Amino acid sequence: MNSFLACDGQWQLDAGQLSCTGTLQAVTQTEIAGYSSLTPEQVDALSQASLGLFAAVSVLLIIRKVL
Repeated sequence: MNSFLACDGQWQLDAGQLSCTGTLQAVTQTEIAGYSSLTPEQVDALSQASLGLFAAVSVLLIIRKVL
């Protein structure tokens, strides 16, 4: 399981070293995934829209090559 460092304050660069103004916390990959603000329905809609846009651009490029 991957762990990441999080800071509840701000990250700062002091004399070439990274420091946290708040408290450091270890956050797992599953905890980060739980912070998503998108609902499953929104994820599906975004995926479908992205796929549709990709298909439309591909078709237009193919038609442009043929003509």
